[in-house]
Amino acid sequence: MEEYNSGDDVLFNTDENSALVKECIEGVIGGTDYDHSKVNQWTASIVENSLTHLVKQGRAFKFIVNCAIMQKSGAGLHTANSCYWDTATDGSCTVRWENRTMYCIVSVFAVAL
Repeated sequence: MEEYNSGDDVLFNTDENSALVKECIEGVIGGTDYDHSKVNQWTASIVENSLTHLVKQGRAFKFIVNCAIMQKSGAGLHTANSCYWDTATDGSCTVRWENRTMYCIVSVFAVAL
């Protein structure tokens, strides 16, 4: 993990935060099969866990976390994000995770305070 000096508190590290989100996804749905009745619970847990871990880093950001879970059925899924912000300080990452029965896509947006 990278070390940060005080100036890095306003830099969003995409790789570090993507890994953090991936760990949250795996912690919630890692070894399970798709179950429609649990999707609401899973998405809420993934979003809450990701947000909690992002905030614990103590960096000066407002965070927005979005999660979508889709059963693998052969259908296509396309997503896109666009932001109008200060690219020097603000950032985002999108994590695409899958197992044999489902896809999970989590997007994180970080806006410096």
